[in-house]
Amino acid sequence: MARILAVDDDRLTLGLISRFLRNQGHETINAADGEVALGILEANDDIQLVVTDVVMPRMDGERLVQLVRGHVKHRDLPILIMSSVASVESVSHLLDLGASRFLPKPFVEEELLQNVSALLRA
Repeated sequence: MARILAVDDDRLTLGLISRFLRNQGHETINAADGEVALGILEANDDIQLVVTDVVMPRMDGERLVQLVRGHVKHRDLPILIMSSVASVESVSHLLDLGASRFLPKPFVEEELLQNVSALLRA
């Protein structure tokens, strides 16, 4: 299956995301913030999807999306971005920056897996 980078500063949420994805046969690599995630992306050419939170310390999900989209190697990498702060304006802004899809928090397993499947098929 796919190799997926999961990024969230909340350990419980990160654990749930990883468990849900592993149960579907995916391999997950976890990062607690965007800065760590960016380092993982630079060191691993085989990551097929990023699932990231928005609000995190050191580097947030918004900045992570900007940096990933600005890098030629990862320009087309699908990014599923999640947040509990989900105004129409904020979602629109994140999608304009280059997020592939938005998933509001809290989410249920089926919503996460449907979004992941759709992005991996695209």
